[in-house]
Amino acid sequence: VPRLQPLLLPGTRAPEMPVDLLAQAVQTVLQQREDLLQRARHNTQVVPLFDVLAASYAWQAIQALCGERCRAIDPVALMQQHGIAAEYRPLVERLFRLLAEDGLAQQHGGLWSLATDADQPAARDVWLAILGGAPAYLPELVLLGRCGEHLLQVLSGELECDALLEPAKSSTHEHWQDSAPTFRAVNLGLAEVLVQLVQDWPDNRRLRILELGGDGTLTHALLPVLPTAYCDYVFASAQPELLEALQAEFDEYACFSTALLEAGFRGEGYEALREQPFDVLLSGDALQVWNDAVSGLMRLKHLLKPQGLLAMANAADSRLFDLTQGLRPQWWVALENAENEVTGKAWVSRLFSPDEWRSQLAQAGFTAVEHVFEPQDTFHGSAFLTLALADTVVPAMLEQGSVVSAGPDAAPDGAVSTEVRQTQGWLILADGSGYSRRLAERLQAALQARDMACELAFGLEGLRLERFAEIVQLSGLPEPGVETRTGTLQHLQENGPTLTLALVQQLDRLGISPRLWLVTLGATGLDGGAVELSQAPLWGLGRVLMNEHPDLDCHLLDLQPALSEAQAAQLLWQEFCHGDGETEVLLGVQRRQVLRMRRVGGLTQTPDDERPQVTLDFTAPGPLKNLYWRALPGQDLQPDEVEILPLAAGLNFRDVMYAMGLLSDEAVENGFAGAALGMELSGAVMRVGAAVRDFQPGDA
Repeated sequence: VPRLQPLLLPGTRAPEMPVDLLAQAVQTVLQQREDLLQRARHNTQVVPLFDVLAASYAWQAIQALCGERCRAIDPVALMQQHGIAAEYRPLVERLFRLLAEDGLAQQHGGLWSLATDADQPAARDVWLAILGGAPAYLPELVLLGRCGEHLLQVLSGELECDALLEPAKSSTHEHWQDSAPTFRAVNLGLAEVLVQLVQDWPDNRRLRILELGGDGTLTHALLPVLPTAYCDYVFASAQPELLEALQAEFDEYACFSTALLEAGFRGEGYEALREQPFDVLLSGDALQVWNDAVSGLMRLKHLLKPQGLLAMANAADSRLFDLTQGLRPQWWVALENAENEVTGKAWVSRLFSPDEWRSQLAQAGFTAVEHVFEPQDTFHGSAFLTLALADTVVPAMLEQGSVVSAGPDAAPDGAVSTEVRQTQGWLILADGSGYSRRLAERLQAALQARDMACELAFGLEGLRLERFAEIVQLSGLPEPGVETRTGTLQHLQENGPTLTLALVQQLDRLGISPRLWLVTLGATGLDGGAVELSQAPLWGLGRVLMNEHPDLDCHLLDLQPALSEAQAAQLLWQEFCHGDGETEVLLGVQRRQVLRMRRVGGLTQTPDDERPQVTLDFTAPGPLKNLYWRALPGQDLQPDEVEILPLAAGLNFRDVMYAMGLLSDEAVENGFAGAALGMELSGAVMRVGAAVRDFQPGDA
């Protein structure tokens, strides 16, 4: 059933979020969940075993490449000898450095030598040992084992690395990042961030959340704890198939939606998200490859409201990642002092340390950066959570007759979220005096302060409507709190619905389709208040325009008389420039409501055997309003009859023509259903006659 539902203002600026206190709360929860997370065991027992396994795979690969040779090994010459592409040099260098870390190799002036008396365990034995002692780490084991065993095939070009990292019909890679033990703590931390925010979120503000990356595991944990009545949760990904699957999985959550976001945070998907910025952005892809971190973070910042929260899962450097993700050449980045022959550390992974993240975020315009580390992670060698606030500004709005602009440097940070075609502009139609004009002047000042062309007009005469992309109809608004007299009512109708109709007709003749905003005052009687008679016709006309002129993208905005002029201007500005796509909005003091269809639960169902038997009939042919339900007397079944409980029935063209008198009784009486309506139906068998053998009660 349709009903009014509060839909709180999203706000141009996110509410204050004390990041330091939020980080402390998340850290406390992680410590309290140590029995589940077992991070002490992870860091002291499991990670060292994975390091040994990685070293075994590196030893196995380098020995195969070097053969009997163990002295004066030049990695570049070795690659040329085996036809290894130059793009894999960072990986080959990393294999040698990894062996050096365990005393299995040494570097002398750019050349390497291998240990001749190494007692390195076989990779298979280490793999089985980890599986037996820590079976929960199977996703990591499968991924590292797959990459380690096929390392030479990747280097030689026989096998694409993506076939190992993300094989078809396998979810190992996604499961690893979303729910495997390596990232279990940081994912719990991401979920706890939202739990903490929801507890303290203002009652009069919507909460808009954007999740990037992952496969829906985090989403599955978060949606049940979110206040769906005043929350928008958008899952963005570059994978259309994943988005389609998640939309179906979470269809019961009205607050959930998906968005296609191209890699690199660019394109139409990015611009669409930017139009309606978010309070919270969750980035669950701890292994995100940032080709230019500062640029990427700046683009993410533009998806957030000023002071919006960025919560990122991050991974620390490890052998596990270097021998899996490191198979991709783009995983590595050259140092500024590349070709350092003393350390040989010419390339490093693109993973940033906590201090590096702090620097990158600061350069991108984020403040209040806090890191949350795993319990028992003394040396910060595990995944960690990073929190930061988007340090952006938007125009402040408007005390009497004044607007404070953020200035040119604020764009695009303070960007208007509604699609504003600035090459054209805004037109505000208002009365020549009174409340309508005062409100129009406030809005004109606000739009012009953001460098938007805006013209104020008191009628249609002389206007070149093709110059405008947005038209706001403020004409015909009464004075709040003043009784509307008969003479005034006629004037309001001429300036309201009559002027609007003339406007639409003129737009139709010109063949142009600007967006149309119809503003009323008290047209809906929010909170049980009296409906303003002069405003109801324009609201009704607006609904007609939505159906007959969808090209105008008509929006209906009803202001409540209790609003001050400043409040009304602020709320209208909010809808114009930071709207969320709603087309019928009721705006009151600390209230915003929209129409929603909701399933009605708890209705008492009459048992099938207690329902009266009826048939659709009419007493006289003509309009369909003559149709009615006629009671049927109970009757015994004949031996060859079947009684059906209709679950769905339809009227076809023959039924409609018969009911309207276009077909006579004689024309239909010899048909399958005779002179009756509704022969097309589906249902379930209730009773069968004594001679019926092919059907049983309950058959459908």
